[in-house]
Amino acid sequence: MKKLWMVCGVLFLISVLSLKSQNQTITVKPIGYASYELILDTYKSTDSRDGELYLYPVRRVLDNEGKDINSRTYLQMLAVQARIGFAITGPDLGSAKSTALIEADFYGTADSYVNLLRLRHAWFKLAWEKTELVLGQASHPTIIAECTPSPLSFGSGVPYHTLNRSVQARLNYKILPNVKFSLAAVMASTHFSSGPANQRDIQRKSGLPEIQVQMQLGSTEKFLAGFTAGYKFLSLLDTTKLGYKTTQRIGSYNLQGFARLTLTKMLVKAQFNYGTNLTNLTFIGGYGMKAGSADPVTGEYEYTNLKSLTSWVDLETKFPKYNIGAFCGYSENLGAEDDIDVSVFYNRNADISSIFRIAPRFFIKNNNLVYGLEWGLNGAVYATAYDSKRKATKTDDLVFNNRILIMVKYNF
Repeated sequence: MKKLWMVCGVLFLISVLSLKSQNQTITVKPIGYASYELILDTYKSTDSRDGELYLYPVRRVLDNEGKDINSRTYLQMLAVQARIGFAITGPDLGSAKSTALIEADFYGTADSYVNLLRLRHAWFKLAWEKTELVLGQASHPTIIAECTPSPLSFGSGVPYHTLNRSVQARLNYKILPNVKFSLAAVMASTHFSSGPANQRDIQRKSGLPEIQVQMQLGSTEKFLAGFTAGYKFLSLLDTTKLGYKTTQRIGSYNLQGFARLTLTKMLVKAQFNYGTNLTNLTFIGGYGMKAGSADPVTGEYEYTNLKSLTSWVDLETKFPKYNIGAFCGYSENLGAEDDIDVSVFYNRNADISSIFRIAPRFFIKNNNLVYGLEWGLNGAVYATAYDSKRKATKTDDLVFNNRILIMVKYNF
């Protein structure tokens, strides 16, 4: 395998040199970083990749003496964030400027593949005076580059901010200098909606792409605001339990508002997301059988979605070297649209009533080096009883985790 990577690297270098010799307008710039993280947690939590991707504390579990067995200290050191990529500027294609990005890291595609290479981005863009066409795997349209939180911890505020990369065809159009409209057709790539074992195929079998539309107003120089709306279809089964063919689809929507305020020495960003079955965006929620909808002859039934709300605010100072910031996030499970039969139920922690995070940070920039300290107070309220729409009517005591992160990152 090592020899294979060496051969691929040599071939890539030869191809780049060949392109440069034929056309001087093509440039390839290496980008990426190496990082070190020391992480201390005071409570067992739902996470991934050896604790790198953090979500929320787990439900408390009491032993025979009433002690919470999940209350204990965890320590980890990680370097899986190491990232490498190539930013490519190509020749003009007619009146269009051409660029591309290929980026990978060692985060892996699952817990069993941590420390193995994983594709993050692979897209190219054609840009005209007012229009841009982006094709390939890129951040989901609900991730707005100009309005993304900046905590030191991995995931940019997940699960309060979207974590999703998808293959897409996106068209951006500048209506006015400070007004931009976007339309995207999106297919799941590495982040899927909750579903049965074949969840990689449930959007594909629907025969329809996810559609996202977005409007941005203003500029990053002073004030930027906008909204996003999207809709997706899933198709779970080929046959019912009674052996009848089914092409039943379930649809779900997402709504988003965002804003960014740029001050002289401070940057303020905020966002909210609301919708149904937002599990593909790494939010809590899900979907299941609509109660009473099952056909006794064919076994066909309808679905109903859980609604959820997430919101966050991120503040950060803008000084040359020493800076402070804070991230605050909140998410709540709002129950299903209809009465739900949980005998068929696909979800991401639908037993959670609400979660929150407060995470102040301090960091120092020294040329290519960034090092900092972040403390995150993470809380979760779990349901113990529900109404017919799976909305919590009773909850357990609040559980919380203190996550202390020391981070050193070398950018290149």
